[in-house]
Amino acid sequence: MLNCKEKFKVLNNFSFIFVLSATLSWNLSSQEATQKTSAAKTEYSELRQQALERHRAIIFNDDGDDVRAYPQDKLPFSIDKFFELRIAKLKDSHVNTISYSTGTFGLFMHSTKVGESMSQPHSTSKYINATSEFIKLKTDPLKEVVKFAHANGFEIWWSLRINDTHDFVHRPDKPWPYWLKLKEKHPEYLMGECGQQLPFGRWSAVNFEYPEIRELLVKYVSEVCENYDVDGVELDFFRHLYLFKKVVLGGQAGDLERAMLSETIQKIHDMTERVSIKKGRAVLLAVRVPDSIPYCKEIGIDLEHWMQKKIVDIIIAGGYFNLNAWDYMVNACRKYNVKIYAGLEEPRIRSYHSKEKEHELLLRRTLLGYRARAAEAWAGGVGGIYIFNEADLNKLRIKRYLCEIDSPEILSTKNKLHFVSYLKASPGNYLKGGVQYRNLPLLTPVTPITLSPQSTLSLPIYLGKINNDKMFGVMFFYSRNIVPSDLTVKINGEIIDFMTRDGDLTSYSVPAKLLKTGHNQVDLISNTSFTLLDLALLLVNDPKESDVELLLKACGKL
Repeated sequence: MLNCKEKFKVLNNFSFIFVLSATLSWNLSSQEATQKTSAAKTEYSELRQQALERHRAIIFNDDGDDVRAYPQDKLPFSIDKFFELRIAKLKDSHVNTISYSTGTFGLFMHSTKVGESMSQPHSTSKYINATSEFIKLKTDPLKEVVKFAHANGFEIWWSLRINDTHDFVHRPDKPWPYWLKLKEKHPEYLMGECGQQLPFGRWSAVNFEYPEIRELLVKYVSEVCENYDVDGVELDFFRHLYLFKKVVLGGQAGDLERAMLSETIQKIHDMTERVSIKKGRAVLLAVRVPDSIPYCKEIGIDLEHWMQKKIVDIIIAGGYFNLNAWDYMVNACRKYNVKIYAGLEEPRIRSYHSKEKEHELLLRRTLLGYRARAAEAWAGGVGGIYIFNEADLNKLRIKRYLCEIDSPEILSTKNKLHFVSYLKASPGNYLKGGVQYRNLPLLTPVTPITLSPQSTLSLPIYLGKINNDKMFGVMFFYSRNIVPSDLTVKINGEIIDFMTRDGDLTSYSVPAKLLKTGHNQVDLISNTSFTLLDLALLLVNDPKESDVELLLKACGKL
């Protein structure tokens, strides 16, 4: 029989053995968990790298209007008719990736339990919202596009417009057809009151200062990644660049706002990592943002932090405006080994405050113009081209350039029309003082430049890979009061010869030997004052192509 002292000793021994056993077991479990986590991280890194190395020369953004604006004359509705409108035509192009948008913040055409359905009937004399037609067939647009994409060898992303504000025209007596119930229920989440004019934004945008809004963003993206077989997600910050109320009111985002958004992007990245491991293939995260790190920073996007922490996989630079030559963002992204794509948005050279418009022969939204922009971007070192708002694939020019802009070598053999400026939107529309970050000149018919007497104007013009074998160049000046005899024109320091004047177009001959890939400088030395509305450089490799016929006639080459 053990006495009390002996019993206590035995109990202590048992306790020691139990604690030791539990500790060893916990340590082993902890080690196993750590090993599993490490293995999962390694697996994700490998999956991610494989996905990033995929050939992806052209990304085509489809805004979803093939659903929201389904033509009345294509009724009765069918999935095949839907594909024939737009998506199926991409099979005849060199597009590798489709980035498909199914709505805006909180309002979606795909099946959702987190957001709101865009299934409410809406029609015009020409179009209907076909979301409900998909529902009748027990499917949705995203599900069908994903199936189509994978069946035809495309990579497929889901594109989310972070803060689209086409709904700013909403009024209680004239409601926007797709007005979000969330906005009706929580007007405090918005940048302003209904109809309020704000200095640097629109009242209907959601304010990411609210944790509820940031959490909803994570939930929206998570729902798609978990329920649809997408290869990636594009967060489109350019639609629209309103993130924080203090910026919309004229201030700048601070560390607090940037931390809020960075934490949200981190959560989305972590979610894509978990989903990637679960599915056995990577779900990439792309962001479309302005092409300036300090500009992004002041509106609340800490892009350098995102790259440094590797929480974004692909950056699409550029939208309504471009602030830098392409090599700026290329170098910034290379520093952190992040893929960079050139965002080419459709030019909008028009203004409510000016009657001026592009000269009928110097048009940017053309085959020649898109060839030039893509060639410039490739020469700047981008990893590929992203096309936005060029959805009418029945247009011949779009069909043609989507088969050419994936290769700088092919582009070097094509006719191109290069401009000093392709876009005219102001970065000051979204950020007070935002124009200070523009490091490119702005020259369009609605933003002309006037030269004083006895003055020199120097302008950069960027070119793609130069093919000197057969090519020749013609520089066109669009001006109503230019005096050629009082003007000296140089390209890269060499004087070029006057050719002719045809109406408001004045042309100069540009020998190919004077041109170089990348940056070229044009100097205009004038003895008299004149207003320059536009400047374009035509590079001709095939003078028989119909697209250059009128331009060659204007300069006397035909």
